[in-house]
Amino acid sequence: MRKYKDFCIVLVKSFSSREACCEAEIEHIADAKVKGLKVYNHTSGGEVGFRVEMVDKESWRAKLVAARKGRTPALGMKHTEENKKLFSEFGKKRWDIYGRYPKDVTQYSFPEAKKLYGISKTHYYRLKRAELNELS
Repeated sequence: MRKYKDFCIVLVKSFSSREACCEAEIEHIADAKVKGLKVYNHTSGGEVGFRVEMVDKESWRAKLVAARKGRTPALGMKHTEENKKLFSEFGKKRWDIYGRYPKDVTQYSFPEAKKLYGISKTHYYRLKRAELNELS
């Protein structure tokens, strides 16, 4: 839809239940295919969301990589010092709240921790610094 931008959304019919809506979608897609109309669905319908397993993952991934090639979305982006501080505080709180890594992650060297837990260098050293601050 983003590529062509020639789509419009029109309420054609409303349904009293999800099941009735899914059945109507399946019938509508099948009818459109019989008539030879362009159908953008990857499935026969009656499902919610996009199912990645219906797509060849390697070609899909290659297509995404090609589309992103050469893009630098953050180039030239400027943030105020106030925003930088806000982003930093939020990032730190996020890791504290979700507790993604076990407490003993800092007992390992960074390469070992990365191999075991997949932790980023920034987060590893942030945890290490916090641990040192607690001890002092």
